[in-house]
Amino acid sequence: MVGIGNVFSSLIHFVARNPSLAKQLFGYAILSFALTEAIASFAPMMAFLISSIFRSKVEVSFKIK
Repeated sequence: MVGIGNVFSSLIHFVARNPSLAKQLFGYAILSFALTEAIASFAPMMAFLISSIFRSKVEVSFKIK
C-alpha cells in the first residue's frame, strides 16, 4: 500500500508541475501501479514456496533417521 501511495502522490506532484504531460504520466503511473502490485503478490508467494520446501526437507530428514 505504501508503494502505491508513493506512485500516485508522485503523479499528482508531476501533473501539478507540468499539466500538459498528464496523459503520458498517467500511463506511467498505471504501469508502476501494476508492477508494484505484482511485486507485492510475488513476495509472499515465494515466501510460502520456500517455507514449504524447507518443511518437506525437515520431514524427510526425520523419516530417514
